[in-house]
Amino acid sequence: MELGLFFVAFALLWFLQLYGTARQGQQFMRQVSRLRPLGETAIGASTMNRLRRRTYVCLAADESDHVTGAIELDGLTIFARAQDVPELVGSELEALARTTAEDRRSLAAAMAAQILLGEQPEVRGSERVSSRWASAMQRSRRPTPGAPSRPEGSSRPRLPRSRSDQDGPDEHRS
Repeated sequence: MELGLFFVAFALLWFLQLYGTARQGQQFMRQVSRLRPLGETAIGASTMNRLRRRTYVCLAADESDHVTGAIELDGLTIFARAQDVPELVGSELEALARTTAEDRRSLAAAMAAQILLGEQPEVRGSERVSSRWASAMQRSRRPTPGAPSRPEGSSRPRLPRSRSDQDGPDEHRS
C-alpha cells in the first residue's frame, strides 16, 4: 500500500511539474508578444550546462538593426519569470551576434541577433547539444511560402510578424 501511495504522489508531482512548465512557457510568450510592436522579434537560447539550465533571450529590433526591447528567462525552476534586460536595449545586432562572451545571456542574445540578421545561428557549447540545435535551426529557417524576402534597400530579410502578415492587407482569416 505504501509503495502505491509513493507512485501516486510521484505521478501527482510530475503532473504538477508539467503544468508549471506549460504556464511558464505561456507567460514567457505573453512577454514576447509585448515586444512585438517594438519591431521584429527572435528568441535565442543558450546551450545547456551540467544542470540542464538554459537561458532564453528575446530581442526586438527596429529597421536600423538596433535592439528596441529585450527580455530574459533564466532560472532553475518553474518559478522563474521573464525579466526586462535594459542593458541590451540600444545595442547593435551585429555587435551582439559577434560577441565572444561565453555567459548564458550573451550566448542566447547572440543567437537571437543572428536570427534577426537572417544568418544561420552559431551555437557554441557542448557538441552534442550544438549539433542538435544546429539541425533544428536549419529546419526552422526554411523560407515560408508567400513570405516577403528582402525589401528594396534592406540589409536583412524581413520576417513576417504573424500569420496574418502573410495574407494580403485586404484578406481576412475566418
